[in-house]
Amino acid sequence: MADESDPPRKHYQLKPREFERVNERPGESLPGEGTQPINVRDHLRSAAASPAPPGRPHHAADNDVHAMLRANHERRRAAGLEEAPPPPPRRSRRKRDYWLAMGLGNAALIAGLFASPVFAGAGLVIFNTGLTWVMWFVVDDY
Repeated sequence: MADESDPPRKHYQLKPREFERVNERPGESLPGEGTQPINVRDHLRSAAASPAPPGRPHHAADNDVHAMLRANHERRRAAGLEEAPPPPPRRSRRKRDYWLAMGLGNAALIAGLFASPVFAGAGLVIFNTGLTWVMWFVVDDY
């Protein structure tokens, strides 16, 4: 193979920064631009100078992004997608869970009546009143 020359070296650099001024009225320059540095008095003078014209806030025209978002919002509103319908009423599972727990708990405690009737009887009373209190007065509908 013949000696191949290296490709020319690439020089990378940051692109120059050019900022678009959006908070400035056309033809208006910032105080202190040019020969003098900006100080606090210049800011106070420009703030007290003239108020923004009525009807239009003191900022540049809306960006394209804002116009697109506003158009999308208007399109969704015209199609009726912005209005959320009320959710359908959900059937409560509290009554089913209450009777299931009542049946299983009472079955276990009734089976315990044969081993120790006093403790099983007290357990039935405490369990039934406690479960009823918790399910219907403490726990919210779910």
